[in-house]
Amino acid sequence: TKTKYALTNAHTSLECIKCHVKIADPQKMTDGKTDPDYSKYSPLDFKNCTPCHADPHQNKFGQNCESCHSTTSWLDIRNKQFDHKKTRYPLIEKHSTVACEACHQPDRKKPPIYKDMKFNACLDCHKDAHVGQLAQRTDHGACETCHNLKGFHPSIFTTTMHNSQSKYVLQGAHEKTDCIKCHVKLTPKEFTSRTGLKVTADSSHLVLKFLDQRCLSCHADIHRGQFAEKLKTKDCDICHKTTTWKDLVFNHDKDARFPLLGKHKSQTCGKCHKTLDSNTAMKRVLYKPVSIFCESCHRDIHEAQFVTNKLLSPERPQTYCENCHKNDSFRPSIFDHSKQSRYALDGAHIKVECTKCHPKTRISSDTLVTQYKPISTECAACHADQHEGVFEKK
Repeated sequence: TKTKYALTNAHTSLECIKCHVKIADPQKMTDGKTDPDYSKYSPLDFKNCTPCHADPHQNKFGQNCESCHSTTSWLDIRNKQFDHKKTRYPLIEKHSTVACEACHQPDRKKPPIYKDMKFNACLDCHKDAHVGQLAQRTDHGACETCHNLKGFHPSIFTTTMHNSQSKYVLQGAHEKTDCIKCHVKLTPKEFTSRTGLKVTADSSHLVLKFLDQRCLSCHADIHRGQFAEKLKTKDCDICHKTTTWKDLVFNHDKDARFPLLGKHKSQTCGKCHKTLDSNTAMKRVLYKPVSIFCESCHRDIHEAQFVTNKLLSPERPQTYCENCHKNDSFRPSIFDHSKQSRYALDGAHIKVECTKCHPKTRISSDTLVTQYKPISTECAACHADQHEGVFEKK
């Protein structure tokens, strides 16, 4: 400390011989003996570091080493003083905040690396976060297509780019959907199943490449397999648009076994297609199997008087309601008494109200129901015997 070069920090732990090297003296003394080697203390050059230290930068940054380094440690870089713009790779945006050792040698036990570093592509320093999913693109998955130095998030890959550079065009509601809704992070097993790519790292990866681009690769099947057979060869767009899930292209008259006629046209879907599992997060509406016969939706107000088949099945109704009723309205009936019953109405009978012969009665419940069957065709069943039995058969 009393010399012109005080030792500080790491210099204080060095052996003297590191700086004060042995000098061989070939001169002979007066006694004829050779002068022994000696340590050189003066004069020594210490105007900068290079007399003792080799310049690893080969004078690219000049000889003022203290502008970047201190005696605390060779690896202790004075970030605020070193101007990286003087190098072939200027640091801008997020790169300007990265610690030097992150690029020049993260392992403190190893010497830093400054020479022959690759920096032409992001992958020279960064791992491929997408594990090769974009390698087949025309740009070979160049990171700058989607990212810039302002930050990894958000991506600069726009909807317009998605439509022109990917196989899946975003339309309708998909245009406003957050990327992360479809491009989700999955475990290695799920990732391989979705993309077909095997990964070795035991961590989650973002899915960018899809083996299957059908709706069910992103959306849960809210119909719980009711249309599984159709979806083997088709997609959900046979019924739905991408504008909204409820915007349908399904034509009930053409695409279903039951054309909507008359009053049926004005009914809401829920009248026939009941909601099941209403207590679960994903409600299920019943579309298949749904019977096309009246009894599946309408109560039999005749209480089985016209039943021809005891069990309602998808192939056969219990009652052929269309024999008497139309879709336009339940009343008036189109029943033709003269053609469709055992008793043709003629004469004065034509003008008689139906209730005169078909009274209200209780058939199978406490509700009064109009009786149609069985009804006797004998006159005495409706008319009092004005002749007091004179013409009764004996």
